[in-house]
Amino acid sequence: MGPKGTFTFLHRDEMDLFVVQVYGRKRIVMISPDQEPLVYNHVGVHSAVNYENPDFTRHPLFDRTVRVEFTLHPGQAIFMPVGWWHFVRSLYASISLTFLGLLQQVPPAPPPLPAPKAALPSQMVFAPGRHSAVLKRY
Repeated sequence: MGPKGTFTFLHRDEMDLFVVQVYGRKRIVMISPDQEPLVYNHVGVHSAVNYENPDFTRHPLFDRTVRVEFTLHPGQAIFMPVGWWHFVRSLYASISLTFLGLLQQVPPAPPPLPAPKAALPSQMVFAPGRHSAVLKRY
């Protein structure tokens, strides 16, 4: 949620995300991750380029980027794959919902626990399970 004019600097995210526009409109510019050398990756996930006022003497390659630009309207959603560079500016007061990491790969389940080496008390029975031992009373 933010007022008209709110923006994010040119950056990329380290996970997939969905942005759903609830109210207002946002201008979004996306640049493919294969163009990273042209966006001057500065620190971590941020570009050194001021997207709206680029200094082509300091960042001459930025002018070569191929950009996808569009306006996100209320009721619309956009999927941003991991690594895509993007700049966002609210054109009006705006409410958006962002869902992060929804498509991350789920790690495999751990292997079953081994059977215990020591005997269990006589009133208990060991039933090996996928994740833990299950103890039952007679």
